[in-house]
Order: sequence, then structure tokens, then C-alpha cells
Amino acid sequence: MKPTIHLRFKMDGQEIILSDASVEPLSLDDLISFESYSSFKLSVRGGTVCDPVAITPRKVNMQATMDATYTNQCFALVESGWLPPVFALPNALILADRNIVTDISKRFNQGKLVERKEQRTDYFDLTASYDYQAKINLAPFALEGNLRRRPTRQEVISQLREAYRKVSQALPSIAIVPVNDHLVDGVMGILEDSHSFFHKRLEFLKSSIHLLGNTAGKMRRRKVWSEIISHADAANLPRTDFCVIAAISAVTASNICNPARGILKPKPNYDYESAYNALCDIQLLSLLIHALHDFPQEKTVLLTKDISLAKFWVGIAPLSTSKKTPLVNCSFQIHNKLLPLDQYWVSELYAIMDG
Repeated sequence: MKPTIHLRFKMDGQEIILSDASVEPLSLDDLISFESYSSFKLSVRGGTVCDPVAITPRKVNMQATMDATYTNQCFALVESGWLPPVFALPNALILADRNIVTDISKRFNQGKLVERKEQRTDYFDLTASYDYQAKINLAPFALEGNLRRRPTRQEVISQLREAYRKVSQALPSIAIVPVNDHLVDGVMGILEDSHSFFHKRLEFLKSSIHLLGNTAGKMRRRKVWSEIISHADAANLPRTDFCVIAAISAVTASNICNPARGILKPKPNYDYESAYNALCDIQLLSLLIHALHDFPQEKTVLLTKDISLAKFWVGIAPLSTSKKTPLVNCSFQIHNKLLPLDQYWVSELYAIMDG
């Protein structure tokens, strides 16, 4: 039985059940709106109306306004956008951020919701109610580890087993990628392939972090951008790397919406451990881009509770990708909230980045 999406129209109380429908990803503006408990519009395409009376199935495209009856503490990051989990998980391969595994173990037990003080239902609570025919991959849990440093093979095995135990106890009906040599080898391969870039990004962050704590005014903007690029060059890091884009956004975006600074978390005495969590977040986004590029037929979803990570992902809107082993190159369409610039300053930034 295929998963279905249930939508109820308020105008007449009619319930329409759709199957085989795809839901259009939501934008950064939708995320900001929903964060403030405002409604958002959901576009559904190619849905089959399940009407037992109808002789011939009817295909429809439709829009529905979703109110904030439910909270949304978990974000499903998909290609070029995000969705509340209930709309993204059907038939998906789920990459679970470490905070999601922790949340699952606290939120559910044996497939049922654990009683909580909060009264409002969250979209993620519906995970216990529907069979999404999804499969969860616990590799991100092991990639980050729990020691704020790169894990060893034995630590990866231990972390995978811990995550498997937590998820299977909480949601026994959900399919989990087995913890075996193939999965462990895959995690170790990612760690090995990203080893060089991890240290380049680490060097870049430690050398440039003192610049990132405040938004640079127009009088300082060009100088700060140039310094960031100089630090990237010194670390032998491409100027279009995630870390560099995040750093430029951190000093350019306003404090009202600055997810890059939320990821990088600049502070005095920024050491290896301070940078580690930021680098793990950036690695997660890189992992999602690799999955979307390498397995285009797979419906890959990154689940996270990190609002800064979610805003940054939908704000950079990754577009076309190309492979340069072991990396994937990606072009971006950056939202003006992350880079609030007029055409003059856009040209100035491009000139600095092009050198």
C-alpha cells in the first residue's frame, strides 16, 4: 500500500485523499513565516484523487493553505528546499542528523508517543501514525560521533549500534539501514575522502573566525570580504566552498536572519572543538548534495532539528551539480536574506571572489 497525503479543505469540510502526489519544496520565506506561527501554502502536483465513487481516477494539481495547528521542530531538507517531515518522508531514504536520533528516542517508545508537557502536536509526531515506507540511514550519527573529534572505526561501529538500538526501540516499524561492514566501510570512506577538506576548513575557520562575529557595514564590507577570501586562499580552500560562502554570509546578513553565524558560532578562543560541530553541520549538507547527485532516482531527505542549518540550506538553494571525484561541485542561488546586496555590491563581491 502506497503512502498517501491527507488534505482537508476548511471551506466546506471536504476531505480529499491524494496518492502518488509530489509536494513542492518550501522556501526560506516559508520557513521564516512558519517559524512565527503563520500559515504557508503547499503545492501538490500529480495527485490521484482517491474517490471510491468515481469510475475513472482523477489527477489533480492543487494548493492548500496549512495553518500552524501543528508545531514543526524537525525539518526535512530536500532538493532546493524544505518540508515538514510528514510531507517529505513517504518512500524516502532518511539521513538522520544526530539531534534527530536523540529526539526520536525521547519522543517515541515502541511506536507510540511518549507523554510530554507540550500540548501542541508536532508534525514529526505523525511519524508514529503513518507507514511512510521510508528507510533511515544512521551514518550521520556516526560521522559526528560524541567526542567532538573525528571518530575511529571502532567508535563508528559503537555509535551506529547505539543509534540503531535507540531508533528500533522508539520506532520498531521503521526500516533501518543495517549496521554491517558495508555501512561502516561507507562511513569510513566518507571520513577518508573528506579528511583533506576537513582540515582545510578547520584552518580557514580558525584563521577567519575573528571576522565573523558581527555584520560588516558598507564602509567595511569590501575589506572584510577580501580578508575572508585571503584566509580561504591561505588554507587552499576553494572560494566557493560551503565554509567560505557561510563566512561571507555571516558578515553580510543582518542579525535578524543570519543562519550562517548560527552554524559557525563565532566566539573568542575558537579552538578545534569549537569548530568541530560547525564542520559536522557543513559536512551534513555536503553529504546531502552528494546523495542527491550520486543517486538522483533515490528520494533522499536530511532530517534535522537545527533551524540554522535548515535556513542556510534553503537560503543557498543548491542547483546544478557536477562530479569531480571525490567531491561534488554545486552552483547556488543565494537568497537575498543571506546576502542582502544591491547589484553594485553583488558585482563587488563577484570581483573579489574571482580575484
